[in-house]
Amino acid sequence: MVVPGARAQPASPSRALVLEVVVNGRPIGKLADFTERSGQLYATPQELRSLGFKPGGSAASAEALSLTALPGLLYRVDERTQTVHITAPSSTLLPLRLDAEEAGGRDAVPLESGWGGVLNYAVAGTRSGGRTAAEGLLDARVFSPYGLATTSAIGAIGGLAARPMVRLDSTYSLSDPETLRRYSAGDLISGGLDWTRPIRLGGVQISTAFATRPDLVTFPVPAIAGQVAVPSSVDVLVNGVQLLSRDVPAGPFELRQLPLVTGAGEVTMAIRDAAGQQVMQTMRVYSSARLLSAGLSAYSAELGAVRLNYGVRSNDYHDVVGSVSLRHGLWDWMTLEGHIEAGGSGRPPRGLPGTGRVLMAGGGAAFAVGRWGVASFSVAGSAGGGGRGALVSGSVERVTPVFSVAASAQAATRGFRDVAASYGDRRPVLQARVSAGLSLGRYGALGAAYILVRRGPDQLAAAAGGDWLRTGLGGGQVALPLASRVSLISASFTRQVWANRASFQATSFMDTANRRSFGLVAGLTFPLGGRSSGGMGFGSGPGQPAATLQAGQSANLPGDLGWQVRASAGQPSRQLAVAQYRAPWALLEAGMDRNGGRTALRGSMQGALASAGSSVFMANTIHDSFAVVDT
Repeated sequence: MVVPGARAQPASPSRALVLEVVVNGRPIGKLADFTERSGQLYATPQELRSLGFKPGGSAASAEALSLTALPGLLYRVDERTQTVHITAPSSTLLPLRLDAEEAGGRDAVPLESGWGGVLNYAVAGTRSGGRTAAEGLLDARVFSPYGLATTSAIGAIGGLAARPMVRLDSTYSLSDPETLRRYSAGDLISGGLDWTRPIRLGGVQISTAFATRPDLVTFPVPAIAGQVAVPSSVDVLVNGVQLLSRDVPAGPFELRQLPLVTGAGEVTMAIRDAAGQQVMQTMRVYSSARLLSAGLSAYSAELGAVRLNYGVRSNDYHDVVGSVSLRHGLWDWMTLEGHIEAGGSGRPPRGLPGTGRVLMAGGGAAFAVGRWGVASFSVAGSAGGGGRGALVSGSVERVTPVFSVAASAQAATRGFRDVAASYGDRRPVLQARVSAGLSLGRYGALGAAYILVRRGPDQLAAAAGGDWLRTGLGGGQVALPLASRVSLISASFTRQVWANRASFQATSFMDTANRRSFGLVAGLTFPLGGRSSGGMGFGSGPGQPAATLQAGQSANLPGDLGWQVRASAGQPSRQLAVAQYRAPWALLEAGMDRNGGRTALRGSMQGALASAGSSVFMANTIHDSFAVVDT
């Protein structure tokens, strides 16, 4: 609206500026876009956040804010050097991330995959008693920007182990690092929780793929924060070991993604200013991979046909089953979990005492017990398979550099069933395990464990033959003993001796239900050179006592020669001599094995054929990703 007789005022001019930024006397090494209107500087909230300020409002907002809108902030523009000098109180500054360089703060490099493939192979031959036998393993992978296809197979000819080539796994998978998700189709293993039992399937699966982000710490770790009035240096120590040392400007700072090992620990932060004054803070923490960070989820969902006789038959698929497993970090100190599975054998495969189709579901939680340790509990119920049942499980752990202890137990009613039980693998009615470890410093370390497994009489009767569980293997059956009660206790001791130039180990074990089953194994290992080592051992158990002497040298790099010799006295006695050569294209091995007076000559070769960039290369076995570099 124009008022009659009024004089129009000219519009306030504006101009765009690109200025170097200095905050509290410290150049931050950044150029920023500003707009000058009516003698004031304006910047978008996103730009201000990138400079380390708290602008308030949405970081994605495009509406520019005046720098004077930040409480207590003053600035001065140096036109000659094109620099803006900003003085800001700590309350307007974002905390400086100390872990920006050490914990993956750099901009993530987009993952790229080309076209290519790998064929790992391992072949071995044996000549003994006038007979020759050979066996082989093939593992093929074809990769592209659209996913990874894998397949593997084993086979043998001649000798007692003769069998045709048997396919192991054939799978196509696609991983997305942005969503931390993996899609799979083909042969797979179902996901699960500590109290569930995974099974082999032929089908489809969608699951969390944390492995695509090795920089991501999935369990809760403490965040260290502080504030300094003057430029200072900050040192962070975990269990007395310095992990980080950084100079920080005046203002707030924080350290996330602290590189902690699991278990109990002590974190110390030391702040030293230019005058040499030092302030130290110490906090006790406990970290465990049993927990997920707040808001983080891990899941697995699959649907497919149960696969039996793995490694014996290429295609032995049965009824369709499905399962879903989920873990979610509700808070940093509590992780919820749940699982459901359904399906099973309407008609059990021949020779297996199936229990029919079942539905099993349950849930639980893992939670931190202060800074002492981590505990968990879960409950589950099942229906079908001839009845109903329930399962209860729990565990507790505490791990420290000096003393560690863990205990877990599962108890199930005799009517409890899961999908694995539909194919003859009944769950024991009681399972328990207790273990402990104690560090004695320079005097060594002690360890002890107790394991209890108890089966109900109906589980024994369900197994073919009453006291035996028969599992179909190939064309015949192999009988495996099925005990109603297993109660094992073991103890171990290790110590460095001879000025830490050798290591002594001893382990004893006993079945408490059968005192005559006591056994003891002790040994001494020592280096003989850069790649060579030797050892001696003695074992005594339900069978004959045995003593062993051995020495060897590893072949780690192309061009290395390796060897191994071993001699043992007992029933039967055995002598072994093997030579190795690691070529740039394969690992070659040849040797002689004399066991109980019978001599066998052995030879093997393992390596890989790799295709990338329209070329084929011979190489040693490739277990993971690889790149071809032309030098």
